[in-house]
Amino acid sequence: MIIKKRKFIVILVLIALTICAIFVHSALSPEVSEKESEAVSGIVDQVLEVVVPNNQSLRDFVSKNIRKIAHFVEFGALGLEACIFFLLCYIEKIKAPVELENDESFVKNINYVDALKYVSYFITFGILVAFLDESFQILSKRGPSVLDMWIDILGYMTFAFTFLMVIFVIKLIRIAVRQSNIDTKEKNNDI
Repeated sequence: MIIKKRKFIVILVLIALTICAIFVHSALSPEVSEKESEAVSGIVDQVLEVVVPNNQSLRDFVSKNIRKIAHFVEFGALGLEACIFFLLCYIEKIKAPVELENDESFVKNINYVDALKYVSYFITFGILVAFLDESFQILSKRGPSVLDMWIDILGYMTFAFTFLMVIFVIKLIRIAVRQSNIDTKEKNNDI
């Protein structure tokens, strides 16, 4: 039980820190934000120069869109954390083990009404944080942007969806391997 509480506390702290970082960046004045973007863009350009030295068009694109990429990545991290949190909440509700060991019972215990409820909480949370993020930019004398909200939500959903697909594939592979091992044991017992 203590391990479960620790997991919840750790993920909640990560979510809080990520939201703080997002809101702090939104509260920066336009001048400070521009300097920060230029500094990050310079670092990213140096990395890209080493990784893809002959691709100037990619480096130019990243340099020009560093703020949009930052929105995507910040909210992607938040989406991943929120996805893990709501997944842990759902697993706790259906009383399935949090560990990935009991794949078949997890699949059998899915209650689609409850799952849909947690998905709606997840989506609402992401939209709310994106809305608040853009609202803070009004206070910092930077205009809010509907495009930035869409980029925020896209990053949030993309990272979470990718995480869920990886977990789903891992579970399918584990079930297949377990079934293969059972089949092999049965063949060996028949011999």
